[in-house]
Amino acid sequence: MPCRYLLILKSFKQFIPISTLIVLPAIFVAWVGALVIESNTIRKELAAKVYTITVLRDIEESVIGNTELSDELLSDLEEVKTNVNNDLLLLLKNQTKENNWQTLDLLRKNIKELRINLNNKSIRLDTMWNQVTALGILACLVAIFSAILGWKFLKRSEQAKKQNIELQSTTLKLQEANISKNRLFAIIGHDLRSPVGTLQTMLEMLEKDLITNEEFLASISSLKKGVDGVHFTLNNLLLWAKSQLEGINPVFETVNLEKVVSNVVGLLESDARKKNLALDIHVNANHSIKADSNHVELIIRNLLSNAIKYSLAGGTINVDSSLHANKIRISITDQGIGLTQEEINEILGKGGKTELGTMGENGTGLGLMLCKEFVAKNNGTLNATGGIGKGTTFYFELPIAR
Repeated sequence: MPCRYLLILKSFKQFIPISTLIVLPAIFVAWVGALVIESNTIRKELAAKVYTITVLRDIEESVIGNTELSDELLSDLEEVKTNVNNDLLLLLKNQTKENNWQTLDLLRKNIKELRINLNNKSIRLDTMWNQVTALGILACLVAIFSAILGWKFLKRSEQAKKQNIELQSTTLKLQEANISKNRLFAIIGHDLRSPVGTLQTMLEMLEKDLITNEEFLASISSLKKGVDGVHFTLNNLLLWAKSQLEGINPVFETVNLEKVVSNVVGLLESDARKKNLALDIHVNANHSIKADSNHVELIIRNLLSNAIKYSLAGGTINVDSSLHANKIRISITDQGIGLTQEEINEILGKGGKTELGTMGENGTGLGLMLCKEFVAKNNGTLNATGGIGKGTTFYFELPIAR
């Protein structure tokens, strides 16, 4: 039977409210309380019957001695009359020497009945105390079992909640992975294949004498621009793929910002000149940060490259550094087409902007994705401000080197 009960409980315990498990021990306690009250009543009855037997024995001795009942015995008899036979009471109140034997016979029968009743009550009392003990033990067991079952129920609820959170997290990661996969295919399918396809077509035409050497040489500048774009995108793509497979593990060191910015400007200065852009650099030579130097260079290069890409010809791009509490802020401001607040929120939240630059430059948004990840891994934050027709400022803050 216990095994069957446990099997049923195991099958349906998800439907058993915890309040029921709390009420069951309370019912047992109430039951035990009722038995205790009844046992106290029986104890009082036993005491009364014992006292009655004592009084009747005293009366029996008086009757055997042919003496009249004393006032004290009559008073005692009045106290215990509820346990005395009515016929006996009548004889005792009208006691004479002629009815002594009849009185003695009724006395002894009454005492015998009282003893039998006393014995039965004692057995009942012992049985009740055994029940009280058994029910007390059972109540304790039920309480322990309820506590264990309740604890397991809560534990399973917590596990289910944890599993649900993990499932939601996994689903979110899969969705992000799917977005990244689509972005990756878009980069490979268009931003890398298109310039390489153009170069391949030009080389085939040159090989088949469909164009002259002079015409090919005239296209070299355009081809180089496309190949440079492929190289830059491919470098970002490889870094992104590595970060997805191996994670980003920065090597922290003291990085002088002026030196890093100078290196990046040297790499992108020719792109700025093609748009007649002025690069106005105001980076404090004493500003150093605690970060991975390669990561910082990649962040600044991508942000400056985007500033050049989306700037109008003849404009100015400012690169500044400033101290903010225990961090240094690096700001890159352009005078380009600008971004709405919604676009800024989308860029900083989900992904980069993929519009073409002001001179048709490809934009994948991969660079900004890398910037966000690398800034975060170096204990920093990336933000942006701007407006349509007002240009854009991207800035990030990293811990100052002590």
